[in-house]
Amino acid sequence: MLSGGGAKADWVRNISKNPQVTIRVGERTITGNGRIIEDEEEEVLARKLVVAKYYGREYNPSDGWEATSLPVAFDLTG
Repeated sequence: MLSGGGAKADWVRNISKNPQVTIRVGERTITGNGRIIEDEEEEVLARKLVVAKYYGREYNPSDGWEATSLPVAFDLTG
């Protein structure tokens, strides 16, 4: 995921204080841990995936939202 509000976004601040998350998709509930992505390769991958899904194109580093937002991952456990 990408946080357009960066580290100031409430949900990012929440996982920074307590990384345990519960995600609900339809009727299914999944637990895991949230974290800010710090690895450069993983960061680029996150940006590429979000841009491809929501913009339908390849990621091209720029000064726009897709390049300046904070990448966050959820490592799901069950």
